[in-house]
Amino acid sequence: MPSKELHIFKAEHNKKFLDSVINGNEEYNDWSATVIFYCAVHLVEAYFAEKGEHHTKHVDRKKAMKCESELASVMVSYKAIESLSKAARYDCVVITKEKITSSKAKLLYLEKCLPK
Repeated sequence: MPSKELHIFKAEHNKKFLDSVINGNEEYNDWSATVIFYCAVHLVEAYFAEKGEHHTKHVDRKKAMKCESELASVMVSYKAIESLSKAARYDCVVITKEKITSSKAKLLYLEKCLPK
């Protein structure tokens, strides 16, 4: 099971990729949405790693999140980030710059609100 520190490292690594490789290139907003989602996944998994838990399936992670009162404040943001990523990956929806900006703001909110 990955540690809290490894999940945080992975989230930061993904953010660096987002900033350096994709670097606001709107042609790849679909990938930006996906990278933002996996940053969020690792931040949430860092929280669970502290509790000795690990989730390999998105559905299991969301179910576990619903049981944690500490995570209630971030559920809406997490679901919005996930939804945008799914729309980009599976529904071939065109992802606008504004949606990426909003998703990044939600990710920052998760970082700020998740228990350290």
